[in-house]
Amino acid sequence: MNPLISPKQKCIINTDLDGLFSGLLLHNFLSWEIVGFCDSKESIWVDRNRVNKISDCIFIDIFVFPENLKCIDQHIVAVDSWHHKALAGNTNKLNPNLLNERTFLPDDSYYKKYPFGTAHFIIAWLERNGIVIELNFSKRINKDILSIDLLLRADDAFKTSTFSNYTENADEWWEWLKDYSKGGIAINALDDYNKNFREGKSREEMKNIKYAIAKLLQSKPFYCDSPDGGFKEGSSLGDGFLKKNVKEYFSFIADSVGLKCFRLDFSFTQLKGKAARAKLNEKQLQQLKEGVSEKNLFSYAFVRSSKRNDNFSFTLLDVDDWG
Repeated sequence: MNPLISPKQKCIINTDLDGLFSGLLLHNFLSWEIVGFCDSKESIWVDRNRVNKISDCIFIDIFVFPENLKCIDQHIVAVDSWHHKALAGNTNKLNPNLLNERTFLPDDSYYKKYPFGTAHFIIAWLERNGIVIELNFSKRINKDILSIDLLLRADDAFKTSTFSNYTENADEWWEWLKDYSKGGIAINALDDYNKNFREGKSREEMKNIKYAIAKLLQSKPFYCDSPDGGFKEGSSLGDGFLKKNVKEYFSFIADSVGLKCFRLDFSFTQLKGKAARAKLNEKQLQQLKEGVSEKNLFSYAFVRSSKRNDNFSFTLLDVDDWG
């Protein structure tokens, strides 16, 4: 069993649909405690009444650079095969692109990266470790949306798996997830739903579901900032607390698949850094491989191929004063 899977861990999740589903899964099936949120850019909000130091937290859906910090994510973080071996050997990091080697270089490896959400990987990981994942996939949210559609909206897994230019890669990764989960029931159900939809429905019907989800999440009473259920800093927090619409949204998503929501009575302290994009030169790539970085590099991911500009997304954040 992976050492990360011990119960009652404290974790920090993203504020979008993928981060929320990930946190709900970990809370319900491992009794993990959500102690804060991250916007995947420059801000982390932590309830200091629930956790004493950053090394006690596991970051979900964000790769954290310091070797001693724990994370579960699905980003491309290894420069090449050599770097992959170094990162894959760190038991504090759990990532399908590290388990099934996918790297920034060469480009043909990057193009075959994991194409789904962290939540879908977490389902497979839990099932691999013998945990039975019982979720309500068939609940009717409205005339256009089932609960399974919401889960598959995370990181656009539904579109990628049904009608996109990447369905071949998606099919390969669903097979990998099913094998990794040791034949997990929930992972098989998600793959079956995608395949049945692709065989019996149309691209237009897929788009209609995606649009209906965006309309649901961005309208009253939830008012999400993005169509994938994300919230920005000002719209999610009020004087260091979750706003009413955000609490209602979190509770709604939990209920949609038959899960219990985590505690929502947070009192946040904000840690704020600097987020940026860049294209690293050969020297900088080599330094990253060697674990040498710009001061206070907290998080990063390769978000575009090597042929494109601004393919390296990173956050500088000083967390030394927090244990």
